[in-house]
Amino acid sequence: MSVTSEHSIDLDRSKGELHVLGRRHIAIDGEALCSHLDRLCGSKVAEVIIHQHEYGLGMEDAEGYRRAKPNATIQEIVKVVEEEHLVSGFGVTEVRLPNDASRLVQPIPVKIFNPCVKTTSGAGKAILTAYWCGVMAFLLRRPLEAGPLTYDRTENSIKFDIVVRP
Repeated sequence: MSVTSEHSIDLDRSKGELHVLGRRHIAIDGEALCSHLDRLCGSKVAEVIIHQHEYGLGMEDAEGYRRAKPNATIQEIVKVVEEEHLVSGFGVTEVRLPNDASRLVQPIPVKIFNPCVKTTSGAGKAILTAYWCGVMAFLLRRPLEAGPLTYDRTENSIKFDIVVRP
């Protein structure tokens, strides 16, 4: 999988296809989707549904990036995922990996500026956290989860830590 920022978003109007970093996507209002799921089946169930989907997708994507570039560092793969989230409209994501991420003895802080969803519970929480937990779980080969999520209104950012699942 080749990823270049010069061709990060392509719309083929003749086919009605939107491609982000070479993969077909659909444009969807994430906040409306998450709110609807929360109302439809309750925020706890909606959170579990989105978490299962996004965690698995994160693992699959990380595996694809690793397969495409077997010698890439964890940091290089994380940078590709940050770019994917940026051009997909999730917001501007910063993942701060520790010097020796493979041992993961400390939490991995994640901050998303201008997040697509500004909630700290339900499906919205899961859509922002679970994908990253899946990516890092694949790369670090251990089960991970998100710590508490906070929204900073003045900075318009979401913050959480990725931690080893107890």
